[in-house]
Amino acid sequence: MKKATQTMQLENLFQPIQLEKDICYHVNSGQLHVWLEQGMNEIRLTHIHQDNGAGAPALPDGADWTRWAFDDGQSIITIKPVFPERAIVITPESSFWLLKSTEATIYIRIPLWLRFILGGEKGRTLTELPTRVLSNTWFGSFSEGELCLWHLSDVSRTVDRSPEKMHLVICPLHLINLSEEDLLVDRICLRVNRLKMYHGGENLWSDTTTINYKGKNEKGEISMSGKAPDSDLEYTLLSAPRHRARKSFVAKSFQTLKELPGLGF
Repeated sequence: MKKATQTMQLENLFQPIQLEKDICYHVNSGQLHVWLEQGMNEIRLTHIHQDNGAGAPALPDGADWTRWAFDDGQSIITIKPVFPERAIVITPESSFWLLKSTEATIYIRIPLWLRFILGGEKGRTLTELPTRVLSNTWFGSFSEGELCLWHLSDVSRTVDRSPEKMHLVICPLHLINLSEEDLLVDRICLRVNRLKMYHGGENLWSDTTTINYKGKNEKGEISMSGKAPDSDLEYTLLSAPRHRARKSFVAKSFQTLKELPGLGF
């Protein structure tokens, strides 16, 4: 017998899902499409990434299912929105200059990951899947760099609260140029694994990251506010930082194309 398909939108996924037999659950967020079903003492999951321009896709024929066996009665799945483990290098769609001895607050949007948990929030993590596949990139020098993810994002001075962008997290950044030179902002390394995630209004938010720029060859102080952004919204905490480190640390956050290792400019 062909199984029914129950579609669940992201805003309905903050509560545990009681899986029922003979129902195949379709979860969609951004480009991510996930199908979940319960078998005999097991849970099966398969997924694809696809734009939604042509409508919701059907369950692929011959889908490659990942299976987890468990004790009888464990049929509850919790889906939790989280940031990825690695830092994300943001390339603004339109770069800009931050004048010396000035500061500015900007807003960017980061694709979220979905964590699938067997049981409640403190249950066993089965897998984590990105709502958009990001490419790898290197940030920093060969000797002091790190492997990151790369994301092209619009950067604005005001908040766009479009509800259709629910798979993107609004991240406020407060940039302070303490150097004696203007700063070209065309690559920003954001350590998202230190951020909290909130639900406010019809959007997802992070706490505010403050970055102090002291010069091209200097590391600057970076701090996370640890609280929801100031606004008229009521916020609910969805996920804590992956790394509960001190709120401030020192690292490089900016890099131009000419500074990328190996390009030979």
